[in-house]
Amino acid sequence: MAAALALGAAGCTPIEKAADSGEAQGKMIVIKQGTVHNFGDARIGLGRIHKGDQGLVAEMDILEPGEPPTERHVSANISTKFPAGSRTLAVDKLVGGGSGEVHLRELESPGK
Repeated sequence: MAAALALGAAGCTPIEKAADSGEAQGKMIVIKQGTVHNFGDARIGLGRIHKGDQGLVAEMDILEPGEPPTERHVSANISTKFPAGSRTLAVDKLVGGGSGEVHLRELESPGK
């Protein structure tokens, strides 16, 4: 897992950013800690970001459409790929601290 770890301007906010994977990439979304973002046919909520054994970890809940709708939990490190509704997302950047955020990049499917 190739990732860069940096400290924010104040020197105390941990930031991890994914190395360029070379994959075709689409839209970027940013979700702030404690908020929910609608993305395509899925809703993604970021509960918190914390330090885990492998670096920063984003704790997210994803609500996907269906009868009944499906809710699932995702614990994601930098570069983790996961489905969200009809799309696949990858964790591009994690910002820790009290006002943390996750940057997710849509991975384009072949043929797009």
